[in-house]
Amino acid sequence: MQVLWAIIAGILHDIIRFQAFFSIVVLGAFIVATNLLQRRALDRASDVMRCTTRAVRGTHMYADATQYFARRTPASQWDVLHLLPFLFLLLITLFFSILAYYAAQYSDFVSVPSYVLGGTFTYGRHTPGELANYQSATMFMISIAFLVAYIRAIARLVERINTSDMRPISYYFLSVNILTSVLVAVVTRHVADALTPGVAGHTPEWVLALMAFVIGWNPNLWLDTIWKKATDYFKIVDLKPRIAAKENLPQDMNLMMIQGLDGEKIERLEELGVHNCQDLAERNPVVLWLRTPFTLELLVDWMSQSLLCLLYEDERIELLRQVGIRDIFGYMIGIADDTSAAAIVAVLNTAPAQAPTDSGSRAPRPAVTIEVLKTHRTSVALDPAYVQLKELRAALGAPVGPGDMAQEPEGDDPTEEG
Repeated sequence: MQVLWAIIAGILHDIIRFQAFFSIVVLGAFIVATNLLQRRALDRASDVMRCTTRAVRGTHMYADATQYFARRTPASQWDVLHLLPFLFLLLITLFFSILAYYAAQYSDFVSVPSYVLGGTFTYGRHTPGELANYQSATMFMISIAFLVAYIRAIARLVERINTSDMRPISYYFLSVNILTSVLVAVVTRHVADALTPGVAGHTPEWVLALMAFVIGWNPNLWLDTIWKKATDYFKIVDLKPRIAAKENLPQDMNLMMIQGLDGEKIERLEELGVHNCQDLAERNPVVLWLRTPFTLELLVDWMSQSLLCLLYEDERIELLRQVGIRDIFGYMIGIADDTSAAAIVAVLNTAPAQAPTDSGSRAPRPAVTIEVLKTHRTSVALDPAYVQLKELRAALGAPVGPGDMAQEPEGDDPTEEG
């Protein structure tokens, strides 16, 4: 037992000793493994698609899903154009890993004057000990910012691979993000020291750690904040588009507007980049079906609800639900003729049950007229998302409109498997 523990302790000692190199091993193994898993997932999706009914295979949604997965299949062999971005990311990671893990062991490294690490301390106005302490604190910020950017890079890799959107150029962007985090951390270190009251070079350590964390996680947000403060202070005219008034911004129709969508289901869709009703309405349900645990019928139902959410604000969506109209297909049936459209108009123009609670800033609702509903008859009917979803819904065996019964292609068995 003691021999086994000695072996384990020796292995752990080596891992800790060479932790900078293990960060490269972890990143490289992670990228290779995820590419293999992505290929396997796409192959399984192709197998499932071949086993769907002929009616579904004849829809535009199915054809688009086939092209979607074909475009995102990773190359079986990496050429130079695929290998160079990957190696560049590994090189950047290795360089800053060595600095982060081993720089503190070599006092000579931080004792040599450097404009990058020392800032104004390299002008000779401070003792060698003060210079070393200041440059060591700068390296501390670089190390924290790099480690956070490294974790953020892995998180972005997971997100891009989960959405099947990994390209060679993505590795360049990840490398630039790490370099930007380090550069912003260095500049922030010198600026923070200049703005800290009291003795130079004595910015509190927790402040340095907090700034390095924020910079490493999102350097662009930090840069935008600094730029805004600088332009306001120096009265610099920044030419940019005029910001829309708050009351004129579109309403945030998040996924909680959809009946049947709650916490875990919403999180699963957000992992695929679906964050609101607009996103959901324009997605391909076949693709989401193959990449989530939800049934195709359930996804079609959610998308038909999201299409209706694009036409009205939340209050009127709730009024329509109270009379049994919960999705775009029920709405199109309701406005199919002028008589039923007049009844829908009366529902939509119902006064709110109570005043809004958000400090009364919401503008009065304009009245809905039959002319508006007639416009919807044409515009919605020509919407590609609606047309293709209607086709897929019919292929699943559901009526899609008045007198519109789902029809299988002649001679096809809807339950036949490929």
